[in-house]
Amino acid sequence: MSPNQIPLGVYTHLNYAFVSIDPATFRIVDMDSFTGSLYSQITALKLKDPNLEIWVSVGGWSFNDPGSTATTFSTLSRDTNAQQAFFASLITFMVNNGFDGVDIDWYAAVSPTRHANVLIEDLSGNTRLPLKEEAQAMILKTSPRC
Repeated sequence: MSPNQIPLGVYTHLNYAFVSIDPATFRIVDMDSFTGSLYSQITALKLKDPNLEIWVSVGGWSFNDPGSTATTFSTLSRDTNAQQAFFASLITFMVNNGFDGVDIDWYAAVSPTRHANVLIEDLSGNTRLPLKEEAQAMILKTSPRC
């Protein structure tokens, strides 16, 4: 379904899936060129329906499949430098593209068969997830809505 086929006045929120995370830099990147080409079309729906919020989904089920992104979320969950790069990139991406929120799609976060071994090992006490206050402070510094 293309963005112009979405019925307006029916939904309060839409999640646009997916964007990816570069596993080397932890910056937001397009999942593919087609998905990236539709950002402005999907967020433009808010011009016709001002009460609509458009959120972007990051990751997805295949993100933990074997390959370059298999351990990206696990690494991100325990590396504060990666977290800073990720959140700075995410906020910039959201502001530049008109997204209102984010949906982090980390499926099977503690399943060893879904490449979450790093997180499982870190659950011994070394895991540092981003604190709500830190994320809010970053958003307040960069968001044009505040």
